[in-house]
Amino acid sequence: MRKQSHFLLVRVTVSQEKNVAAILSRKIESRENSSISSILVPDGLDGYVILECSDLSEIDEVIRGMQHIRGRVSTVLALKDIESFLEKKSIIDSLEVGDIVEITSGPLVGEKAQVKSIYKAKDEITVELFETLTPVSLTVPAEMVKLAKKKAE
Repeated sequence: MRKQSHFLLVRVTVSQEKNVAAILSRKIESRENSSISSILVPDGLDGYVILECSDLSEIDEVIRGMQHIRGRVSTVLALKDIESFLEKKSIIDSLEVGDIVEITSGPLVGEKAQVKSIYKAKDEITVELFETLTPVSLTVPAEMVKLAKKKAE
């Protein structure tokens, strides 16, 4: 019979979440019969890593002395508290034609553009770049952009 899982927040240095998760993963894999079953690095929750385990004392043992660890939050989280981090929400659902977006990856990182059309089935959007001499329209995957400003009403 499996013990009940608990979810705990571990405070880490901001922007070191993935590094800490990788180190924790290697450390946990090297332990025999570890009760820590998962590590979650949620988007939008900077400075924290969520660990799932059945033995709370093991987390303290594993994180003791680790670089970039700032401590453990004493409150145990319920599954309903972390469910929102488990589902990947596409930005395409919140975009409308006319919104201003910023390109976050590829050769045009940091460029601002206006949404011209949205293809939900393909999870792509067509944008028109702002700071070009001639209007340039591009079709890019929705995960390559983030919302900078909603269209003016």
